[in-house]
Amino acid sequence: RSLDGTALLASGRIEDNILAVLAGLEDSVEGIRSVLRRIAKLSQPLREDALQHLLVTCGIRGLAEVCKKELRTMPITLDLSHDPLFASYIERGRRKGERQGRAEGERKGRQEGVRQVVQLQLEKRFGRLPAPIAKRLAQFSDAEARELALAIIDAKSLKELFGNARQ
Repeated sequence: RSLDGTALLASGRIEDNILAVLAGLEDSVEGIRSVLRRIAKLSQPLREDALQHLLVTCGIRGLAEVCKKELRTMPITLDLSHDPLFASYIERGRRKGERQGRAEGERKGRQEGVRQVVQLQLEKRFGRLPAPIAKRLAQFSDAEARELALAIIDAKSLKELFGNARQ
């Protein structure tokens, strides 16, 4: 930080420009903007590599949020999935999302299965369900459907189970 980054920022080499962020700059935000403008002019494989290095460098200096904010205003896209440094984090996040999605799907599937079984029990016992009752049943929570499944055993009519929902 005690080094003057002005010379590094003025260099024609992108590596030097990125290092300028580590050195002392009078205006870090303007320095990051300058480096981002130069990165935007690079070809795709070099651009992505330089962006990743800049993000890491900014993170070291506590300027990651500044860099992200500036990056949002620039027409640059960044795919970190191929970078060994970030790929493990991205993969971990992907697996977590898949687990959460699978758990949610299983939960909804069980809930729908319980409702279908209850509907089959009701139809077997009382015949075709009136539309208002079928609609109401479709909105039951898992707990409500399970409770209804038990109540069907002793019920003598749909009215007993659902009140006046039949009308």
